[in-house]
Amino acid sequence: MRSMERRDEETFLTALWRNLRFPEDWHLLHLPPGHTFNVPSMDNARFAADKARYRIKQAAAMADARAAKMKEHWYKQSSIIARDKAAFTFGVMLLLFTQYVASCQMAWLCTWYAGFLATLYAVRYWIYHQEKQHYFLLEFCYILNFLLI
Repeated sequence: MRSMERRDEETFLTALWRNLRFPEDWHLLHLPPGHTFNVPSMDNARFAADKARYRIKQAAAMADARAAKMKEHWYKQSSIIARDKAAFTFGVMLLLFTQYVASCQMAWLCTWYAGFLATLYAVRYWIYHQEKQHYFLLEFCYILNFLLI
């Protein structure tokens, strides 16, 4: 009888120690007498680890696919040439017009800057919102330019 009590006590302490190592099972310490502990098995831990590894591999594969798609689109020759030519020409024309307004029509500089900035912010908001990056417009530089008006 004495050895049976000793074995039960060791089993109880072993189960208690296992449960104390897993915080999600601490509520089991307050069971009524006669109930046993629900000790997590190694199979559950292995399953959780395998599941985590699978999710990591899945996320890495998705990131690689996105990078490949972006790289493919980025290096399309037709889209680069037309877009770059138009953007460069438009940017140079805006720079020249801004210099003209700043040097010859100084009274209209504030109006030109406010209209230009409002148009630019509207276009940027539309583009960024499509890409779900519209919160980048809350950066310091954007807000400072807006406050400059």
